[in-house]
Amino acid sequence: MFETRVTALLDLLQVVRRNQSNHYAILISFRQMAASDRITAILTDFHKRGTEMARKLGGELIQVSPTDFAVLSEASDYQILGTVPELKMLLLRLIRTHLPDSFAVIDQARLVRLFNLQRDRAPLRRVLEAYLQPPEAEDHGPQGARRLTETDIQQVVRVCRDGGFRQFASHYLRSQPIAVIYGNYRPEVALREHFVGMERIHREILPDVNLHVDRNMFNVLTVELDKLLLEAVQRGCVDARFATVNLNVDTVFTRAFELAAEAGKLKNIVFEFRATDILDNLDKFDVAQRAIAALGARSAVDNVLPRMLRFLRPGNMGAAFVKVFFDLDSDSEDAETMEAIRDIGAKGARTIFARIEDEYRLKAGQRLGVELFQGFYVDRLLHEQSAREKILVA
Repeated sequence: MFETRVTALLDLLQVVRRNQSNHYAILISFRQMAASDRITAILTDFHKRGTEMARKLGGELIQVSPTDFAVLSEASDYQILGTVPELKMLLLRLIRTHLPDSFAVIDQARLVRLFNLQRDRAPLRRVLEAYLQPPEAEDHGPQGARRLTETDIQQVVRVCRDGGFRQFASHYLRSQPIAVIYGNYRPEVALREHFVGMERIHREILPDVNLHVDRNMFNVLTVELDKLLLEAVQRGCVDARFATVNLNVDTVFTRAFELAAEAGKLKNIVFEFRATDILDNLDKFDVAQRAIAALGARSAVDNVLPRMLRFLRPGNMGAAFVKVFFDLDSDSEDAETMEAIRDIGAKGARTIFARIEDEYRLKAGQRLGVELFQGFYVDRLLHEQSAREKILVA
C-alpha cells in the first residue's frame, strides 16, 4: 500500500519542472515514537488535522510509511513559511499530550522536513526511494518497551568491554567527516567526528528498552559510553589526529577523561558539547573549558539551531567551533543569523554548518561566509572526489 503511494509521488516528481512554479514538499515523521504504545493514538489525532492543513495548501496528506506522511503543494512561499511553524506546534502539542515523559528527548529537527522543489528535486527523490528499500532493523524496541535501568547500563558496558577496545571501536564507534569547502573548490577533510552509534547499542544489546523515556538514566548511559570512547582513544584505537568527540559535560570530570589526559592522548582533540547540555551545566562547563584548554585541546558548541542564534551568543562560550544545524524553514539566511555568525568569527571561533543534505544548504552556508560543512551531501562530495582521484591514479 505505502509502496504504491511512494511510487506515485516519484512519478509526480518527474513532471515537476524546476523554476516552473512554486512546488514544495513537506515530510512529517513520527518514526522516533514508533516504539510507543501510544503511536496509534498519535497518528489518529494527527491525520485529521494534517489532512486539513494539506487542503489549505492545495495538497493532499499522503502516508508514505507506517509512521511518515508527505504533502506536495504549489502554495506560495508566504503560505509555506507560515504553515511549517504551525505544523511543528501541532506535532509538539500531540507529543506533549500523548508522550509527556518523552517530550524532552524528541529530536524536533526530525519531525518536519521542508523541500523546495524549485531549487532541487534530488533530495526528496532520495528520501522517497529510501522508503522503497527493504526495512532494516529499527533503532527502537517493540511496543511497550520498558524503561532503561542501571542493570541495563552495566550490561552495555560489559558487552562493549568483553571483545576488547579495538572491537568496540570497529563495531560500535561511528565517524563522519567535517570538510572545508571554498566556493567551487574540491572539499578537503578538516576534522572527523567520532561518536558511539546508539542505534547499534539499542538494536543489539537493549532491543526491548525505551532508551529515552527516562532522561536522567539516558544521561547516565551516555556518560558511560563517553568513558568507553575515551578509553578507546587512550589505547590508540581511535585516530586522534584532527578528531572531534561528542561528550557530555559531566564526562570531563570522570577518571576516564583524567587517565586519557595523563596519557597525552587528548591534546589534539576537539570536544563537542551540546548547547542544551552546556546551558544545563554552565558552572561545570566553565570548569571543563579550563581543563580542556590546559591540555592544549579545543572545544565546540554542538547542536545549535539557527533560531537559537537570536538569543544565544555561542561565540561568547570560549569554544573554537560552533556547529549550527541548518534548518530550511528557520530563516537561516536572515540578517540576524549572518550577524551572529560574524560575531562567532569575531570571537575567534569558526562556524560549522551541519546536516547539509543538498547543494542548496551548502550554497546557503557559503553565502553566510561559512567554510566548514558536515552532512550526507558532504559525505557524497568527498566520496565522489576520492573516486575521481583513484581513476586518475589508475
